Amino acid sequence: MFSIVHKATVLPPKIDKVSITYNPTSIGKDWSGYEECKALLTAMEFLEANHFAEKVWGGGYRYALCVVLNNGTLRLQINPIYQNAATFRCEFNPARLEMADVRAILDIVLPLGYSSLMNYGRCTRMDIAIDILGVDIEDMMVWNTAARRTRMYTGEYGCLETYYLGSLGSQRHFAIYDKRAEMEKNGIDMDLPDGPIVRIEARLRPSVYWCDMSELPNPFAKLNVASYASIGALDVETHLFLESCRLRGPQAALKRVKKLDASLWSKYSKRLEQHVSPWWDPEHIWARYPDLLHDLTYPSGVSAIGEKIRKAHYEQGFCPTSSVNVIL
Repeated sequence: MFSIVHKATVLPPKIDKVSITYNPTSIGKDWSGYEECKALLTAMEFLEANHFAEKVWGGGYRYALCVVLNNGTLRLQINPIYQNAATFRCEFNPARLEMADVRAILDIVLPLGYSSLMNYGRCTRMDIAIDILGVDIEDMMVWNTAARRTRMYTGEYGCLETYYLGSLGSQRHFAIYDKRAEMEKNGIDMDLPDGPIVRIEARLRPSVYWCDMSELPNPFAKLNVASYASIGALDVETHLFLESCRLRGPQAALKRVKKLDASLWSKYSKRLEQHVSPWWDPEHIWARYPDLLHDLTYPSGVSAIGEKIRKAHYEQGFCPTSSVNVIL
């Protein structure tokens, strides 16, 4: 457990989604970009032919596979439809996979191995999730002074389920949602602690080389979290402001007040900042990020599925009968 204060428990952060793109180049001593790309395609065809992976919709790529591992999947895509897209893309959820399995499969698929992805790949998406136990999403206030847009979505019975902070198309936005409701809606069966669970998720599109991800600034630094219940005794005006927060979200309510009366905006901004929950500590949370990044960059352990695939490859070899023409 990370911290337990006022019945709220903040669990350690985890990386919930990663996508990395890669362009084969002549970085290898005996490889040209074209040769590397053809070898990569051959390895992916081997996975499909031997039922280690299933062909799926490409999503902007002409050829895509899905490898099912434990409770998650590893998605592999090659040969983009759009000219400016990277030749190869992979996507996975580290929180649901053994990174030793991911490394082993990419060591087989990528001619220059998993390390080439870490050295020359670009991280195009990373979701970093924080689960908070013991606080209902209806009682949670989340705002970020830098965000311009907010969206709120309610469930079947009118209860708040998801709150988006920031533009969905930007390099960074936040999703705050009822984790239990999300899992029930998607039919995911997983053991969860009793009581409410709220997930605060930073969805990032850094588009930088993976080797530079250690320089990623703390996305939670300007994010504030408070509880409606912590505000205390209210005058009528403050009560109306908080009702506006519940209706529009704290971020939108503050912006609306600022447009009408700058002095009121200053008053309520300060009041909210004074009531930021004591268990919300962005610096303490982000201190775990270097370890999370290290575990992805240098996975440890032995992969049973990797050994099985490698053994099949050595025993039978593979001559592709590809109908996919790689466009470089």
